[in-house]
Amino acid sequence: MSNNEPNDTELLQSLLNKIILYRITRNMDKVIKDRNITHAELSGNTGRSGNWFNKIFNGLEDMRLSTFIKAYVAVLKISGNESKHNDVEITSVFDEELFRITSVSLDLSIIDNIDDLLSSDKDLYDFFFGLKVYVEALKGLRDVVTPNETDAYYRVLERVSHDGRNNNGF
Repeated sequence: MSNNEPNDTELLQSLLNKIILYRITRNMDKVIKDRNITHAELSGNTGRSGNWFNKIFNGLEDMRLSTFIKAYVAVLKISGNESKHNDVEITSVFDEELFRITSVSLDLSIIDNIDDLLSSDKDLYDFFFGLKVYVEALKGLRDVVTPNETDAYYRVLERVSHDGRNNNGF
């Protein structure tokens, strides 16, 4: 069988999408914690049940854009009324790392072959090594990441490690 398993590209895209959701929810959680806002308070101020954000946070549910905007505006309103922090930068949720992960996910959908992508961008060696912290964190969440997704990631990490030593002196 080839180095590139038939579904590795799709599995990696699925994993990257979960990492994107993980990153967004953790960034949003940091924003609300920095302002002493609870998950229940945020949920209630969006017109949802008290455990809504907690459910999004723990299950990595993919929020609709309109729902995210309501949550973001709720943070602005709560922090404007109850905190010295009344300005929440959108870049505190959508940061450069999130954009990089999304960019690679998009590249995978266009190039459709992980080996071609790796050969076109040597910076991806560091990128894939850096994802390990997210993959391990996702494995700790219940029923979020599949064994096939993590296996595909570790196969790519193996290739990256091998190629990186041969091509970049790692």
